[in-house]
Amino acid sequence: MNFNGGFSEWQGRTIIVFRDGGHMLYSRAVMAGHVGRLLKSSEIVHHVNGDPTDDRIENLQIVTRAEHIAIHRAELQAAKAAA
Repeated sequence: MNFNGGFSEWQGRTIIVFRDGGHMLYSRAVMAGHVGRLLKSSEIVHHVNGDPTDDRIENLQIVTRAEHIAIHRAELQAAKAAA
């Protein structure tokens, strides 16, 4: 991918736009830089504090799709129990 320095937004999240028309969520780019490789399509970047605009590396975690669903399901169940 050839980065042309372009950024855009989608649903309040920062997107990196490449010269060839490809794009990547900024959080995935941050995590890819941290681990030193592109992420697999099966790898999800989870925002630990729940804020999808907080792309600090300490707030990002690589999880599988199943793990990501389980995390959010547990959060929803905890919120229901607290209500």
